[in-house]
Amino acid sequence: MTKNLEENLNKVVKNQKDLWKPNESDAMNTRRVIGGTTTNIMDLTKIKYKWAKDSCKYQLDNFWVPDKINLQKDILDYKSLTVLEQKVFCNVLSSLSFLDGLQTGNLNNISSYITAPEIKAALQIQNFFEVIHNLSYSQILNTILPLEDLENSLYIWKKETHLYNRNEFLIKNLTLQENATKKDLLRQMISNYALESLSFTAGFFFLYELKVMKGLMKGSTAMIRLIHRDELSHCNLFKDIIIHYVQEEGLENELKNELDKIIPKLVDLQKEWVNVILENNFFVSLNKQNLGSHFEYLASLLYSNLGHKYEKETLKTPLKYLQCASDLEEVASLRSSFFDKVNTSYNLSTALEGLNQSFFD
Repeated sequence: MTKNLEENLNKVVKNQKDLWKPNESDAMNTRRVIGGTTTNIMDLTKIKYKWAKDSCKYQLDNFWVPDKINLQKDILDYKSLTVLEQKVFCNVLSSLSFLDGLQTGNLNNISSYITAPEIKAALQIQNFFEVIHNLSYSQILNTILPLEDLENSLYIWKKETHLYNRNEFLIKNLTLQENATKKDLLRQMISNYALESLSFTAGFFFLYELKVMKGLMKGSTAMIRLIHRDELSHCNLFKDIIIHYVQEEGLENELKNELDKIIPKLVDLQKEWVNVILENNFFVSLNKQNLGSHFEYLASLLYSNLGHKYEKETLKTPLKYLQCASDLEEVASLRSSFFDKVNTSYNLSTALEGLNQSFFD
């Protein structure tokens, strides 16, 4: 590494803590992802990063309300699950609630460094949806679980070693110290990018499998599919943030290094957790081997979407009926024809009407 490159990577980036900067400018020619000029008063009359505005629109168009999804049948379905399936169900909900709970605080960290108002707006909307997701998990747990099991189930992540290790790794790479450098911010962005895809996957697919193979937990699964769609759009947002940040700051050579430090390790940690919760391979298609291969497939997508090749490149997933739900380039057309129609007769956004019926058929 040359001296100039090392100095650039280790340059401290100023946190945008000031409520306003009246003497600075919101001009387009000085707008950047990070390190641009800004008054810190959100001016969205001028847009430099169209993809950020598109992200705002997509997220708002897909607004939904968790308490409008009927979970009453899920109460009976949960009682019909085996003891092992109930155990995995609670483990999965603990993992998912931790991740979205983490994001509600974490997104403010990276957003405080962003100087482009349209990107900051997209992240603020994402944060709002992370709260909706937390409300969804709490609604599932409060509705389905007996009161005496609720506390223990929510905090499984404190006691389950492999889940704790996965979470600890994420926290380490998401944390930004006071004097964060350009390299620190790149690491944090990549960690968000991986969290929104790899870290959520196993939990989503477990509930899909219950619905597809056993016809159970339809309400919970309908809610999870909406969350899955949201998380894929968040992953896409961070992909664009990373691409433009890297270009503007001249960090092309460092991008692959940071990907290699985070994604392969996260894949391994996900596999270790899955190997524990699916110890008996009690599903035909959703087993340790297939999920492990699917993690490699997702990692390959994460690399390729940033212009790089994953060392263990995997171009297909063994979970073929879920492949459409993993394609980061097809977020807007997420569909699952293998699902039965569920009751969605509540108002989403009027802009979602065209997608609504085909999404749930």
